[in-house]
Amino acid sequence: MSKHIFITGTNTDVGKTYIGVRLIKELSKFGFIAFKPIETGCKRKNKTLIPSDSSKYFQALGYTSTLLFHMIPAISDFLRRLPLGDPFIDSFEDPLLLNFHLAFLIIYFVGIIAQMIWLNRQTAQ
Repeated sequence: MSKHIFITGTNTDVGKTYIGVRLIKELSKFGFIAFKPIETGCKRKNKTLIPSDSSKYFQALGYTSTLLFHMIPAISDFLRRLPLGDPFIDSFEDPLLLNFHLAFLIIYFVGIIAQMIWLNRQTAQ
């Protein structure tokens, strides 16, 4: 049978997330997991609600995605043009190019996971 802990507060910015993170930090040592199903106090941008606690995660994801999407064309261009007269690949379907793209996709996901872990640790401190 699973047991649940529910943290509630009477207003925004009263410390629910702070207490929750501290509690999760201690309980995770014993195998507990947690999630935040609802967030209030979101900022409104145009007609979209932006969660204040998770905005740093979206920002990290955006920066990492930008790096990935700049690297893919650079790698493709490099492999199709160099060395002069005898490039590494002849087409976009070349297995070498597909493997480079796959490697960068794996690096992207590992980087995202590492960033989320780092951000979680920074929040818990």
